[in-house]
Amino acid sequence: TRQQDPDVSIAGSDHEWINDRLVRANGWTMELSPELLESWEVADDGLSIVMTMRAGVKIHDREPTNGRIFTAEDVAYSLERKAGLIDPVEAQKYARAGQYIGIESAEAVDDVTIRVTMSQPNSSIMAALADPRAQVFPREMDEIGHGDPLAQVGTGPWIQTEYVDGTRQKWERNPDYWRTPAEGGSPSFDSVERLVITDRASYVAAFLTGQVDQLDSVQTHEIPQIEGQMSDALWYAQPNYGWNHFAVNSKHPDMPWFQDKRVVQAIRLALPYEQLGAAFGEGWMNSGPLHVMFAESYKSDEIRQLPGYNPDTKDAAIAEAQKMMAAAGYPEGEGIAFKDTPSRSAGTAFDNAVRTKEQFAQVFPKMVDDIVPVTDYASFTNLLNQRTFEARTYHHTMVPNAVADARTYYHTDGGRNYQQFSEPWADEILDNHIRG
Repeated sequence: TRQQDPDVSIAGSDHEWINDRLVRANGWTMELSPELLESWEVADDGLSIVMTMRAGVKIHDREPTNGRIFTAEDVAYSLERKAGLIDPVEAQKYARAGQYIGIESAEAVDDVTIRVTMSQPNSSIMAALADPRAQVFPREMDEIGHGDPLAQVGTGPWIQTEYVDGTRQKWERNPDYWRTPAEGGSPSFDSVERLVITDRASYVAAFLTGQVDQLDSVQTHEIPQIEGQMSDALWYAQPNYGWNHFAVNSKHPDMPWFQDKRVVQAIRLALPYEQLGAAFGEGWMNSGPLHVMFAESYKSDEIRQLPGYNPDTKDAAIAEAQKMMAAAGYPEGEGIAFKDTPSRSAGTAFDNAVRTKEQFAQVFPKMVDDIVPVTDYASFTNLLNQRTFEARTYHHTMVPNAVADARTYYHTDGGRNYQQFSEPWADEILDNHIRG
């Protein structure tokens, strides 16, 4: 990624390597545990939070912080920034600002104590701080700027030492990292090098020849080649922390058809869910509006029974989709044309954009679906933040709380409501839940 501002970045900012979060969420139970914080106490009325942080945590020993101690002032600054209080204009780009709704101020009481004052309760505020991208950082970072990766500083386990744009990055272990090996999560490698390989086939080849040590998001058709050429490869699998999707921009000024709910429903019924899911290999799950691992969510088997998702009634769903499209004034998709922008120019996102296009060609033969990849992830981020994309094939990362997750993606003011979904009834429900 070339977008290094952690609050603007959709995902992948280098701050995820060089800085830490205040709390961490268990991936299975969502239970919070301390990270940079040692403890926190939320007032009974939800209108104040007192946080106590670890003492003596050092920032990387480089200019301009020179290894100074990370203090409550840094945390308070980070919290006010994330809430959009430092620069409200710039905060319009913040992908997760909506998670911090209610923060009125954050102040350092002493070196290790932060008092957060809320204008209204936010039942998900601590979970928001456990988001994988919710790093806090030294208050000097905005003065340093986010353009030069080698100038960035933090408290985290890695210090970036090399950066060649579009080619490679290298991090070295932070010798003063606050977490001990006994606690887990302390670097056990001396260095990590990241190579930029944009073509998926080249990435697989690099893994098989030992140029890189890790291959992620292995696709089903790649398994025989890997097993045949690298019998000693170590395989790890886990439930994905997000969900893959196709989405349209419902408020795009040049896409009036996406403002017609019949068109959107027709697309939903027609999507080839079984094919898209199978591309991710064994264990894939259907997902509704929230990740299926939330206790509050519809589960994969329940979703699989719904029209469009159920493979046993797919033909009927497609027939209904064609009727809805015709009723909306677009028989066989005639008159509808859009660009689908996958988040990557190769890999599963791109391949699933192709599968979606092939399905639309069969169901809506007169619809024009052009696949237009971006040159890099920063360009993709800009399309989403500016709401200028027409359609996208992408992956969203879950927030460690169902209410915060729903508000982030489906509230009119949600920071990642890129598709611009807006319904008064949904806003009311989400506002009520965020207040507890």
